[in-house]
Amino acid sequence: MEIKVLGPGCAKCSKIEKLVQEVIKETGVDASVEKVSDMLQIASYGVFGTPSVIVDGEVS
Repeated sequence: MEIKVLGPGCAKCSKIEKLVQEVIKETGVDASVEKVSDMLQIASYGVFGTPSVIVDGEVS
């Protein structure tokens, strides 16, 4: 599973990234987490509000 946390690095974005890491650890899911902070890359996903999470290519 591939998870991307989209956000510029604000407190909410950092909190979401930490929660995602905790859930992965607790559940034992085999997943990679990538933090995306570049606004142009975030916009390329069609996301204009952050934080956002993408799981296996789908915006959640």
